[in-house]
Amino acid sequence: MLSANTTKTLVDDETVRSDLRRKFAWLLRIRRDAERGTMIPRAEAQALAQAFPGALRELDDAPIAALEERYAELERGQLPAWATATWLYHGALRDLLDATRRGERPRGHLVDVAIGRVALELGLSADDASAFALPYARRRTRNERGRSSRQVEDVPPPLESEPPPFGAPGDE
Repeated sequence: MLSANTTKTLVDDETVRSDLRRKFAWLLRIRRDAERGTMIPRAEAQALAQAFPGALRELDDAPIAALEERYAELERGQLPAWATATWLYHGALRDLLDATRRGERPRGHLVDVAIGRVALELGLSADDASAFALPYARRRTRNERGRSSRQVEDVPPPLESEPPPFGAPGDE
């Protein structure tokens, strides 16, 4: 079973549990608010993304029942096998985002690089690390990247239809 004790990084199970409980409580509150029609304040969405990079994507992709189950698993005795991989993923993605802000550009998609780091840290294949850390993630097409089903305040609503591609009939 994966545990914070099986990583090369010095971290204890309680740190992982505490951080992830906070994340899942936050995700559940946002999701429940959204079900009542309350939009996420932009500052809160930014704070969540800063604290747990990749969590907004999880908010979009994971069913609420899965979020509730993960939170409940963290409340039980032993740390769940997926928890350490998830915690490491958020840290790896945070480090990569910080590097890009400093002008460094890792080779590859940031999520893939972060998963690779988790796999290396835990001695797993990239597929297994991804299954633990991102079980609900789905690959987005190039056109879907950056789009979200969540409602964030101060953001104009999406267009009803996509504009025609460059060079389409009628473009002059």
